[in-house]
Amino acid sequence: MSLTQREFIVVGDSGSGKTSLLRAYLRKGYMNEPQSTVYDCHVANVKVDGRDMKLKLVDTPGKRRFRIFRSLNYRNAHGIILCFAVNDRDSFKRIGGGWITEIREFCLDTPIILVRCKMDLRQKPFEDIVSVRTARALQKEIGAYTYLECSAHEQSNVDEIFNCAIRSSIRKKARLIDGFLIPNISAVSWTHLWSINNVQPQSTHKVFHR
Repeated sequence: MSLTQREFIVVGDSGSGKTSLLRAYLRKGYMNEPQSTVYDCHVANVKVDGRDMKLKLVDTPGKRRFRIFRSLNYRNAHGIILCFAVNDRDSFKRIGGGWITEIREFCLDTPIILVRCKMDLRQKPFEDIVSVRTARALQKEIGAYTYLECSAHEQSNVDEIFNCAIRSSIRKKARLIDGFLIPNISAVSWTHLWSINNVQPQSTHKVFHR
């Protein structure tokens, strides 16, 4: 049985919790001490909604000087997991102030999962750094597929983040036309499909994403 293959990139500021999130998903243990990531690539076989998947998961460096390096990974991505930390307002500000601009330069319509990491650190001193309402407003502003929260340390909501990324990539690859789901194919392929079946495209046919 062939596996459906997907590639996902995890991005965000250094210290945002993105590497710990990825390690928690891969069951590689929680890192008590932060580590600098230059490039880390993992392959995992999983099953989501009854579908066997082969995932390529890329952890990228968060510093600005690695932007060109990150651009090489964006091009093949089926989804972006964009992280900020519950206890770091600057990591949140840079989502709309830099990260989304960089991502959309290379991934115009790739689904984004906006993730607030380190929820185990949400204590009274940090409660109001970024409200849920503010985070959801940013989700809508940047056009992210959804907004989720997690704690890698407590293994909370980790699997759901990656499952959601997988589902968003599958839905993006489908089109609903006249009530039927079909694969995503190019306009050239559509013209060929209509011609060989002696069917003319109708203006009333609607194409929907997600």
